[in-house]
Amino acid sequence: MFEKIKAIIFISRPINLIITFLSVIVAAILCIESQTYSEFKIILAAISAAFVGAAGNVYNDIRDIEIDKVNRPNRILPKGLISVNYVQNIYFTFVALSFFISSFINLSALIVVVSATIVI
Repeated sequence: MFEKIKAIIFISRPINLIITFLSVIVAAILCIESQTYSEFKIILAAISAAFVGAAGNVYNDIRDIEIDKVNRPNRILPKGLISVNYVQNIYFTFVALSFFISSFINLSALIVVVSATIVI
């Protein structure tokens, strides 16, 4: 079980998620001149963006599994540490979490998250 958790963390690329999270926070600080948005909603936006990023990273690994078998055989999927079906479930979980979290911000945020997920 611990190996699966470790694999999920690795496949979602946590450094990229931290960068995404912090980028949303910094953008909010730089762009919001009035206090119309609460810090809580900004944090929700950052978390939602991180889940969208995680979903994109997972999707990329699913799509590139054959290429990674040759070029990056030590990655999670080519090594067979977790199955593609399991990773697909993780993808859908990340997408669902991003939708759910963004729905607490406002409709526009939800539309942006859904659009970003469709583009993936």
